[in-house]
Amino acid sequence: MNALNQIVVEGNVTRQPEKKALASGTSVCTLPIAVNRKYKAADGQLTEEVSYFDVETFGNLADACFKWC
Repeated sequence: MNALNQIVVEGNVTRQPEKKALASGTSVCTLPIAVNRKYKAADGQLTEEVSYFDVETFGNLADACFKWC
């Protein structure tokens, strides 16, 4: 069984991605993503909530994220 955890985050990039290189030369791209969620609260009111995620990608995916996000 694969020991990695995976999550799919679908939202909006909130600022310009940042790209760095590790000592090994591997690219790292950090980009913040905001995800909106709407739900009905216990009192029946429609509520909107925003969650922010700092996403890091590595290698070729980091290069693609930096170029296209």
